[in-house]
Amino acid sequence: MENAFLDVSVPIVTGMAHWPSDPPVSVELYKFPEKGDRSTVSLLRMGSHTGTHMDAPRHFLPGSAGVDETPLEFLIGPYQVADCRGLKSISLRQVTGLDVPAAPRVLFRTDNSERVASRNEFFTDYVAVETSAAKWLVEQGAVLIGVDGLSIDPYHAPNPGAHLAVLEAGKVVVEGLCLAGIEAGRYELICLPLRIKGCDGSPVRALLRRP
Repeated sequence: MENAFLDVSVPIVTGMAHWPSDPPVSVELYKFPEKGDRSTVSLLRMGSHTGTHMDAPRHFLPGSAGVDETPLEFLIGPYQVADCRGLKSISLRQVTGLDVPAAPRVLFRTDNSERVASRNEFFTDYVAVETSAAKWLVEQGAVLIGVDGLSIDPYHAPNPGAHLAVLEAGKVVVEGLCLAGIEAGRYELICLPLRIKGCDGSPVRALLRRP
């Protein structure tokens, strides 16, 4: 279908990959007609940073904005996908060629996406964004940075430098995307969290469409 949306969020399922110190994910039937109930209702157990999700500033900055306070214009609009497959990390060198003012929402496709698409497990050697690259993007006007790993920072990073570069500026981090099969280029993005009052993060449904 022409101008069809491309869904780049991962399904939420019981036992899916999650950050090791976060709650495991469970989706189970709570009410269902087979046991005599009139309707079907599921019970969801998960952390606020499950699957494809958004980080609000409150994630690392106590007392700052939650997901419900994120400007919606950050989450809808021109977006660019940068193909960074084959790299071990996203460095300043890889981002300086991006025209951020023209598409201030930047998403990085790395080898993470193919690994996410092929198996449902957490891996610590995912490709992340270096702090200097995150700072440069924000300085150029980026309002959203998206990655296909479960964190924008490396797993063993001594501090969340990339997170802080984005969140201290009041901008948005989206993590856990799956970009397998998505070509580099310009898109339109819709990426909305649940409206959970004051929450540090939320799962999102992330959709891309060619303009």
